[in-house]
Amino acid sequence: MENTILIGSALKNKRKELGLSQKEMVGSILSVSYYSKVERNLFDINVNDLTKILALHGIDIVRFFQEVRINKFSTQEILTKKLQQAFYEQNLDEINHVIVQINELEYNDHLILLAKLMKCAMQCNLNLISSKEKRKIKSEIFNTDNWDTFSLQLFSTSMFIFDFEELTAMVNSIFNHFKMIKSSDKYVQELIASIAINYLQNCYNHNNPKNINQALREIESLPEDPLFIGYKEIALYYKAVFTKDNLSKITIRKILSASGYNNFLKLLPK
Repeated sequence: MENTILIGSALKNKRKELGLSQKEMVGSILSVSYYSKVERNLFDINVNDLTKILALHGIDIVRFFQEVRINKFSTQEILTKKLQQAFYEQNLDEINHVIVQINELEYNDHLILLAKLMKCAMQCNLNLISSKEKRKIKSEIFNTDNWDTFSLQLFSTSMFIFDFEELTAMVNSIFNHFKMIKSSDKYVQELIASIAINYLQNCYNHNNPKNINQALREIESLPEDPLFIGYKEIALYYKAVFTKDNLSKITIRKILSASGYNNFLKLLPK
């Protein structure tokens, strides 16, 4: 409870500094009723919503947590989430902005590497990652005994540097490790969903539809939670691509567009 109190108090202090009402502070991210309880330390706030609220008002994440003596979410986790969001939005300027924040951290090698991988993927420029860095990434992934959130994020972002056989082996390792995906943490579920989607894209790139079923099953087995609607729709889209179901493809593209996935749609096969 102590962690929640400190974060709630920090949010309240920041809101008052900005001269905002609770409704203005939270925007459409949370209900005012829920947010008021966060400020009063009665309810928790997850990392996604916290990041969105801070971003909405241009509040620097690193400095925010410098004001919080004990924080439930590490600064690294918050910045990783910001990188992930910027990557999905294909927002290179935001990634560069986050890199500036990362450079303020004392131990930042992994986050810098993650940011470089995202820039590399977005700009389709493999030269942004040196051969030494690629070997380091592969070595770290191949030697992973316990898939934690960072190793999952690193693999999800670096999948394009692996050949298809290596990729398939690592994806199977992850899926086997998280057989009971519904009992996993939501952030882990989200990372596994990202890996499954990326793998479906790789199956498409390599014209290898026979390996798609397990990835589709992983996404189908995710909880019935609004957080995963986008992933499930995208998985259905890939299924339609592989089965040449053009009507479903058109329908799903319209749904994704209406749901605000226009930037992501540019990355999907047609």
